[in-house]
Amino acid sequence: MIRLLILTCGTNANYHIAKLLKENYGEKFYLIGTDINSQWQIPTSPYLDSFHQCPPTSDKEYYQYILEVSRKEHADYILPSFDEDQQLFYDGNPDLKALGVQSLGINVQIRDIYSSKQNLNAFLNKNHFPIPHLYSLEDLKGTKEYFVKPTNGVGSIGARIMRGDEIDQAIASCNLIEEICQAPEVTLECFVYKGTVYSVARQRIAQKHGVCTKAKVYDDRELTKVAQRFADTLPLPHIFNLQFMRNTLGEYVITDVNLRTAAGMSMSHAAGWDETCALADLLLHRTDEEITKHVQPIKQEQYIMRAYTDIVTKKVEKRIAFDLDGTLLDSRGRHKTVMDQVLTMFNICLNTDNLVSYKAEGHNNVEWLVENGVERNTANAIQKKWIELIEADGYLLQDKLYEGAFSALERLSKSNELFLITARNNDKGAMEQLKRHGILQFFSGVKIIEPTANASQAKADYLIEQKIDTIIGDTEIDMKASQIAGCHFKAVTHGFRSESFWQQYSIDYFSLKQS
Repeated sequence: MIRLLILTCGTNANYHIAKLLKENYGEKFYLIGTDINSQWQIPTSPYLDSFHQCPPTSDKEYYQYILEVSRKEHADYILPSFDEDQQLFYDGNPDLKALGVQSLGINVQIRDIYSSKQNLNAFLNKNHFPIPHLYSLEDLKGTKEYFVKPTNGVGSIGARIMRGDEIDQAIASCNLIEEICQAPEVTLECFVYKGTVYSVARQRIAQKHGVCTKAKVYDDRELTKVAQRFADTLPLPHIFNLQFMRNTLGEYVITDVNLRTAAGMSMSHAAGWDETCALADLLLHRTDEEITKHVQPIKQEQYIMRAYTDIVTKKVEKRIAFDLDGTLLDSRGRHKTVMDQVLTMFNICLNTDNLVSYKAEGHNNVEWLVENGVERNTANAIQKKWIELIEADGYLLQDKLYEGAFSALERLSKSNELFLITARNNDKGAMEQLKRHGILQFFSGVKIIEPTANASQAKADYLIEQKIDTIIGDTEIDMKASQIAGCHFKAVTHGFRSESFWQQYSIDYFSLKQS
């Protein structure tokens, strides 16, 4: 089985890829998806075996997050989608190599060339590929119109037509200024295998939000020759596409280069050209004939229209709320560490090894201190200081997910709506923990309340507001909240209350370790 990690898996192209792989190859591919949206918000979800909601590519944590997913999931291959991913997770990346992961993206040798449209245009021009005429700021004429596109843009985002007298130095410094090319606009989808380019041409007839919705699909040998020369010049990924339009002389010129899958690739597939299955057979080490049969020239022109479909990504059986500390996060070590620190501040020497087990029987810190000979006023002062420190960012780093917590959330989120409600003073610290441990993705809502004497009522209000069926928690605060809200309560026995503690109540209890 090949374990394929698909980045930004919610795109049209990646939906098409995942669907074909699962429909045509079944269990031969284990598909792992990442996206900034929740799993139920992406159409690809029915075809994924595993999913991870990730930070945006602009987030400083994104790179390490994807590497960690690759490690945890034992990925064999990674498929970058957007150009930012191509730059990070390129073929030859030493971090991927160390994990044994092969990138299906660009080669390390062409990262600089592909880092901006300006660099790419310079390469194409140097190697005498047909491109639109470029203008400098000094060449512009006042009323004449030009095509202006960002040097670091994606697709047609930010591209526009402007008059010469509207373009100043600030615009010229971060944009390419080109002649305005004319229709038809043609995307040449290409598959490279053993140095040979196999292609299909897709002429845009209509588009919506920059994506082709009506097209003519056909074979174009002349454009294929351009693509072949391009592949002869650079070490390209197996899948790429070139976009062409006609310049003012009526000649086809390259208006864009995308070394990745095309958004409209499913339209070419409808015409019988299938780069996804060609790639799959290549990864499965099948014969040359088996690989290339999918990407043979289209024998006749075909007109394709894109019709949208409706996909059920999740059917909600129950609405379940989780507590955090002691339920999903093991913070018992933090409680002991902070108590040791505070006792040192008060010049008190006590063995805290039984603190957590003592509290698990329904007691609190003050009772433990008094039980161990500390005068009550001093115990109260220690508790006050303990509360001040217990949510400090440094101590929060000690927490870890309980064994079975992640898999339980992953399993339950597929058919239930999950929410999280926790009592914390450090809101930011709590959210950072949810992100750091990779579980924020599972919750449709997160509510952080103040840890006061009214915590049960505050939790109950949220349970009622969200129409929660069941709350899962580890203390009597959660139990009381469920009673107020009139919903079911399930207690965990691995947190701050033990199995023997819960046996005095007529409730359901369990451990995530056995769930």
